[in-house]
Amino acid sequence: MTTAFEIRPVRSSEADHLLHLSDAYMDSLYPAESNHLVSPDKLRREALVFLGGFCGADCLACVALMAGHKPHYAEVKRLFVSDDARGRGYARLLMTELERQAKRLQISCLQLETGIHQPASHALYLSLGYHQIPPFGDYQLDPLSVFFEKQLI
Repeated sequence: MTTAFEIRPVRSSEADHLLHLSDAYMDSLYPAESNHLVSPDKLRREALVFLGGFCGADCLACVALMAGHKPHYAEVKRLFVSDDARGRGYARLLMTELERQAKRLQISCLQLETGIHQPASHALYLSLGYHQIPPFGDYQLDPLSVFFEKQLI
């Protein structure tokens, strides 16, 4: 019997193991100066929305929404799916729910930064209606970074 995939807010440290796996993965792809990771503590304190994708008690995927650099904007952070759960559409489900919650919060535009060595992420964002933009907020031009945006409202 397969356990259903459930998306719900992350409580306490439920996604910390995923965030540590994400950190290690990003560290293997990019130098420290090109990694723009938000710590688990900061996510718990400041995220507007922090969602986990669960099968039973196991958190297999996560994504967060942080306040943006201007009103009605927010930044997508820390989208990550564990290795053994990839290829099942969980990232798309999480992003769809994150966008739904952003609209509920009257956020009109989502932005994000990702790296050049993550073509599957680029394909996901493009398929969800995001388009590539120049660096935003405090980000600087970085040859290892790619920036995306989607208007919600």
